[in-house]
Amino acid sequence: MAADLDRTLRDARQIELRALRALDSTRSGHFRSVFLGHGMELEQVREYVPGDDVRHIDWNATARSGRPFVKVHVEERDLTVLLVLDVSPSSAFGTVGSTKRERMAELAAVLAFAALRGDDRVGLVLFSDHVEAVVPPGRGRAHVLSLVRRILAHEPTGRSTRIAPALEHLRALTPRRAAVFLVSDLFTPDEDPAVQERALRVAALKHEVVAVRCTDALEEALPDVGWLVVEDAETGELVELDTSSTAVRERYAAEADAHHAEIVSRLRRCDVDVLHVRTDRPWVPALGAFLSHRVRRNR
Repeated sequence: MAADLDRTLRDARQIELRALRALDSTRSGHFRSVFLGHGMELEQVREYVPGDDVRHIDWNATARSGRPFVKVHVEERDLTVLLVLDVSPSSAFGTVGSTKRERMAELAAVLAFAALRGDDRVGLVLFSDHVEAVVPPGRGRAHVLSLVRRILAHEPTGRSTRIAPALEHLRALTPRRAAVFLVSDLFTPDEDPAVQERALRVAALKHEVVAVRCTDALEEALPDVGWLVVEDAETGELVELDTSSTAVRERYAAEADAHHAEIVSRLRRCDVDVLHVRTDRPWVPALGAFLSHRVRRNR
């Protein structure tokens, strides 16, 4: 137990250093520039004056007084970042460099330290086919380090992936609009697509949601190595493939491309941004480009 704790603490410190280097290389600034206009809070209700936007009329105050009143809002002064991290069995898969879980944990840590840099609150939801652990939003280095340690030390219990329960849990974490990062491989064969899409739509109406999809190279293309037995990490199903066959490799790649396109299409229909990273490719430049694009889009 003590050895496991020491290793977790050591890994957390190493991730902190890598996260800070990654943030410096992205040059994307604070999350507030990435999620400009993330939420508004009511500052006052005052009497209507010519030129006010009629969409801001407070009809309750108007009815009570008999004179038109408008609501005046200001941008919220801080931001809540919620990391929704997949810890299902399929996330433990990896063939080159690192497993998806390791890559997703490191990426989540970078996002947490980015929130720390802006003095924003950050919270965590770990999920599989159910919500496995929750860290309520907080701020400060000690909070972020405890969050990273929670990610590293967590032992998953679920057997598959369902996104809807994790997204539905967000309502209990914050009443305010938040920046939500859904970090997952998005392999959800056991989840009803309609249920998932409804949960995504509801979350995106309340929050700014970004899906970070993490995949392994073998999930997108087969190597030419002869006969290969592939096991589904969540269902246990075994499939034998002749990877020396060009037709088999091409069909496998085409099906993987179609599956990814279907996932991206579903997310965009729900007004969810998508970032795709792989375990065998540098992910920091991809994250930096994605965040920079959001900053330019918000100008």
